[in-house]
Amino acid sequence: MATNASTGKPLSGVTVALAGHDLSTLTNKQGQYTLEGVPVGDEHRLRASLSGMHTESINNVIVTNHSKATKLDFALDPLPRVLVLGDATGRSTELLKTQELVVEALDSLPESNLEMLADYDSVIWDDPGEVSRETLTKAIEITDKAGTGIVWLDLGSSNTSGIALLHSTFASPQTRTTQDTPTAPGEKQLPITSTGYRITDTTNHPLFASGSLFTGSLIEGSFITQDAKSTNDVFWASVSDIQSETAISLAETVTTVVSGDVMSPKPRGTGIAVDERAGNRYVYLALHGSHPATDARAWSAEGKQVFVNAATWAASSEHNEEPSKPKPVVPEPPVTTPGEGGSRVPTAPAPKPTAKAPGAASNDTVDLPAIVNQQQAGQQTNQKTTASGTLRAPSAQATPRPEKTPEPPVAAGNLLTAANAGGVTLRLEDGIAHVTIPDSRPGDWFFLHVYPSKTPVDWIRVNDEGELRVDISSLSDGEYQFAFTGSDESFVGWVTLKLGNPTAEEPERDTLTDAATVVPATIPPAGFSLSTTELLMLLGAAVLLLGAAGIVLFGLRKPAVAEQ
Repeated sequence: MATNASTGKPLSGVTVALAGHDLSTLTNKQGQYTLEGVPVGDEHRLRASLSGMHTESINNVIVTNHSKATKLDFALDPLPRVLVLGDATGRSTELLKTQELVVEALDSLPESNLEMLADYDSVIWDDPGEVSRETLTKAIEITDKAGTGIVWLDLGSSNTSGIALLHSTFASPQTRTTQDTPTAPGEKQLPITSTGYRITDTTNHPLFASGSLFTGSLIEGSFITQDAKSTNDVFWASVSDIQSETAISLAETVTTVVSGDVMSPKPRGTGIAVDERAGNRYVYLALHGSHPATDARAWSAEGKQVFVNAATWAASSEHNEEPSKPKPVVPEPPVTTPGEGGSRVPTAPAPKPTAKAPGAASNDTVDLPAIVNQQQAGQQTNQKTTASGTLRAPSAQATPRPEKTPEPPVAAGNLLTAANAGGVTLRLEDGIAHVTIPDSRPGDWFFLHVYPSKTPVDWIRVNDEGELRVDISSLSDGEYQFAFTGSDESFVGWVTLKLGNPTAEEPERDTLTDAATVVPATIPPAGFSLSTTELLMLLGAAVLLLGAAGIVLFGLRKPAVAEQ
């Protein structure tokens, strides 16, 4: 049976699948399911997944014979629900959708139905436009009562951003400074080459925890780049004097200014603050607002991670955590003997891990060297990352990450055949490719090459669910082959991924201007190939996903369809 872990109610439509096999089923209205055809004698891993819920797995399942039913129960936790208001380009929303969040977006505040704000765990208040004092007050009252956290954003580019509205309406923050604030008499306005945050927090706040987007360490003194483009549109903001006794500053806004041949950081005031209130949580991010000239695409990996952590932390107030409710007693259906070759799998639920806040200490963590992607390295050439980040790793301790990049397993894509496919399977869920390699174990390492261009990507580690995870939500339409090499440099198999309509005319792409990103010296075979922009995105922005259990492939977002 599959149930909601918060309410104990049965869940219908849950996909229950046998990892490594083309074998799955759905739960009925009572949350019950039957899975037939499970091989006898072997150890198996079963996975239960449903949109809007955390995926749950049960390992070491052994079916001893087909005449006796094996029963397994799943309890799925709901994912945090997040509402984004006034995202100018949609890229902040798309970034959040790559994480374990249920994300919706509105261009403006729903003034005729403010009560809907109570349906979310957190609200990202970017720039939904003009809001009256009465409406803003009511929205705050509704979210306070519901325990809905709010992440207030700014960029200095608008007077209707979340932080700007708080400043102009309630004088909290009492002071808001932007690039348009008049300078002191006699002070020279110097050119700005980049903007970012410098961490002043000494408490290792969860906002600075490592995660799927940035796996290094963010500590006191660390610099988080937000915008390093050489353009005339440079925006920044800072605040001071938030009118709350529980608000604390975690980082300052810093701009890098140029005087002659000298570049130096210039502190501007508080850039990141948090307020753990009585019933909910507030986060203030003064450089995370969206604007057509700069948005989530310009942020560094650290900046993206802080943004995701803010949405998650704001959604995790104790007010939002429902007390444990007794699960209803569901009459157990009569045990029926399935047909030959089958076993019914719908007594005791498997032990469930306790949810932890980002950055919380855990006995299943491992220290790995910090990873800095190509784009980040180009933006911070004067900095070196030497600290190690704490990452969530598979509970079975893995071997160290291999150092050597293996050669492409085959010379050309036409040599990837059914004979060497190796039984690798792929399923798509919310822009994430979940790859299963037969006989792999949590902690095993595999290297990914993308064909037909033979693009080397990175080593990926199998997570606790027995999967490799690859974020493909931004790749362009086309057909790709993911080929995997084991840590012993043996070719283990491949799988095909089709995105959208490969034969459709390719849309115009944005120009990538990051000169520090290196184009790999690969020569695609004749026919369809990765574009220069996609090669830049693939290699320049590939980072480990979910504690080294996956990677991110960046390109242009298109709808995706998977095929074996």
